Amino acid sequence: MTTPLAKLGLVFSLFLQSLLVFAQHDSILGRWHHSAAPEFFIQVDSLGYFTFNPEMEWFAGKTYKYTIFKDGGYYDGIEVDSLFRGRIQLERNFMVYFSFQDREGMEDRIDEVNLFYKVGAKPEDLDFSKEPKTIITLPAGFRGKFCIAYNQPDGKPFEIDAQGNTHLQLDESGYLGTTLPVDPFRMAKGNEVLRYQNTTQNLLPLDSGYAEKVDLSIPPQTICVYVQGFNKQGRQMLNRKIGKTIEGNMVYYVVDTYENLLKQ
Repeated sequence: MTTPLAKLGLVFSLFLQSLLVFAQHDSILGRWHHSAAPEFFIQVDSLGYFTFNPEMEWFAGKTYKYTIFKDGGYYDGIEVDSLFRGRIQLERNFMVYFSFQDREGMEDRIDEVNLFYKVGAKPEDLDFSKEPKTIITLPAGFRGKFCIAYNQPDGKPFEIDAQGNTHLQLDESGYLGTTLPVDPFRMAKGNEVLRYQNTTQNLLPLDSGYAEKVDLSIPPQTICVYVQGFNKQGRQMLNRKIGKTIEGNMVYYVVDTYENLLKQ
């Protein structure tokens, strides 16, 4: 039989354990600003809560409970007030949060990927230019949409060069299934480059807001690539095209002239 004093001691012990867990993972604590929209920030405290800044229309000033545990370098956020479900990955002064949605019978299907930086980060910590890249080579002159499916058991193998860069090769089909594990952090940091075969010049990447902020310095016929993101289209037509059911996470891209992309 448990006495009230024993129950109180147990509760206090669990409370101390919870504080110890968060103390061990204090690298996640503090204020984090979104890399593409610094006015959007979240504040993470030591008691397991994060709060959106009051200016955010969607979640203005709301506080959400999260649970974290470390697993191979990741912090798993589990059912944050039943609103978010995803994974947090930390590196230096950066945090990538990628949310999940279960669709088409696939669990842990990545939906959105967001990169945040910690307040107080040094300028040199914000530079990813010297890190290894994922280099995606396209057939010469390729234009249009294509997709890459990651973690495919029967996918094409990938190569890693002496500099640590990972190489993927797309063919004319516009579909590449690869054994390469998916890495949202590398994509969020912009450490993914696309180029045509037999060239060393990278295609110009466009962010999701390119249509709202037209850059007049870009010549209209410049070949650009727009990353649509993870799992943004259905798979039924693609499954029929390649004759199998694709499982796992996929990323979609569009390659065209700047002028044509602005029209879409």
